[in-house]
Amino acid sequence: MEIIEKKSYCKINITLNVLGLRTDGYHNLETIIQSIDLYDEISFEKNEEGKIILKSNCMQIPLDETNLIYKGISKTLRYRQIKESDIGITVRIKKNIPIEAGLGGGSSNCATSIKATNEMFKLNLTVEEMIEIGNSIGSDVPFFITEGTGVVEGRGEIVRQIENNMEMYFLLVKPSKGLSTKEIFNKLEIKKLKKRSNIEKVEKSLKEGDYEKLKKSSFNVLQNICEKEIEIIRRIVEELEKGKSLLTLMSGSGSTVFGMYKTEEECVKMEKKILDKFKSNVKTYVVNKI
Repeated sequence: MEIIEKKSYCKINITLNVLGLRTDGYHNLETIIQSIDLYDEISFEKNEEGKIILKSNCMQIPLDETNLIYKGISKTLRYRQIKESDIGITVRIKKNIPIEAGLGGGSSNCATSIKATNEMFKLNLTVEEMIEIGNSIGSDVPFFITEGTGVVEGRGEIVRQIENNMEMYFLLVKPSKGLSTKEIFNKLEIKKLKKRSNIEKVEKSLKEGDYEKLKKSSFNVLQNICEKEIEIIRRIVEELEKGKSLLTLMSGSGSTVFGMYKTEEECVKMEKKILDKFKSNVKTYVVNKI
């Protein structure tokens, strides 16, 4: 039987603003997201059992209809009015992206499942239609349909690809403890925010390759909350700053912190220092933009 194999890439938030609570319960966001080359490996294969079957090497993710991959396949089929019982598909997920990390692993998996279902069953969905499906499932999913570097607004459904002319390598530092996106947003008091990032300046700095302007303009409004929840986040930030990171920021709702460098060699050098200092309390990943 035909097997489709996909790399499901994750992301970091180069900057993140939360503008307010929507009537649908979600928050209005304003962020710039960058795809990076840390990925889960997912294979899709038709089966004769007439149902969606999920298998994984990771015991921490659900393998039922609550999984975002399952939702992605199911909603994509229903978009073309195909019943799940009329087809069968087995999905094998090799998780490499840490969970509860602010890297969008679940949303990326969902987008990958939408694209793979479209390809496997020859549904001829447009990018806009796949984004519509993704938006009905989760906030970050539409971005992962297109990937690259994008300004993302609304609850995540508005995605605009932008130019990024910077050499970017990242050292990701993930504390052993994760954070719940829902819990972090529940702790956010928007009226008390004293600082926001300037999205226009961040976008311009990426286009012009201006590292100094990027560092001055980027900010994550959730970072202070997360630092209070997990104290090691602040210590990681301080250590990366000492290591002359061109940009040090927490991604999304945490708990991953990244330091940005121009070369892979600089990342590897700093990785050793981070592991020497924090030992088994963190996991590290050296990645490039894609």
